[in-house]
Amino acid sequence: MISLLQCAILALVLAPNQTKTSELNPSNSKIEFRAKHFGVLNVDGTFSKFKGTFTLEDNVVKDASMEIEVNSVSTGNENRDKSLKTDTFLYPEAYPKIKFKSNETTNSEVINGLLTIKNSSKIIAIPYTTNTKNDQLIVTAKYVLKRSDFDLEFGTMDDLVSNEIRINIELRLDL
Repeated sequence: MISLLQCAILALVLAPNQTKTSELNPSNSKIEFRAKHFGVLNVDGTFSKFKGTFTLEDNVVKDASMEIEVNSVSTGNENRDKSLKTDTFLYPEAYPKIKFKSNETTNSEVINGLLTIKNSSKIIAIPYTTNTKNDQLIVTAKYVLKRSDFDLEFGTMDDLVSNEIRINIELRLDL
C-alpha cells in the first residue's frame, strides 16, 4: 500500500510545470545605471517609469517584455538630465521608449533578447538571479551596456562619457 508521503512525492514529481504570467511591480522595482564621466567620476542615474510582463515557469523567467520611458531618466542633476534628453543623447521626443523583448531563455541564469535604444537594436544576454520574498519573485540583473553597440555616440562629448554603462536591475513580480 502506498503511504500518504509517497503519494505527495509522486504528485510533485508528476505535476506539470507551473507557468504564470506576471506584471512587474514598478513601485518596488528599480532600474539604475552608472557611467564614468571624465574617466574618474561616477555618474549614477535611474529610470523611474517602466513596465513589463514576464512569463515564469517554476519561478524561472521564460519570457520577458519591458518598456522604459526615456523621459523618466534622472541623475539628480537637472542640467545633466536635460542634456541626456537632447538629440545628442537619448532623444525621447523621437525615441520615447527603451524596449527589451526576450527571444530565448536557454537556462535559469541568462535571458536573451532584443534591446532597442533609439534606432539601434541588438540581441543581448542578461545574466540574472531570482529570489522569493513575501509572495514576490525578485529578479536581479547586472549588465554592462556598451554605448557603441547602440550607436550612442555623443559627438564632441563622446570622450567624456565611458563607453561602458553599468546597469543594475531589481524587478519585483507578484506571485
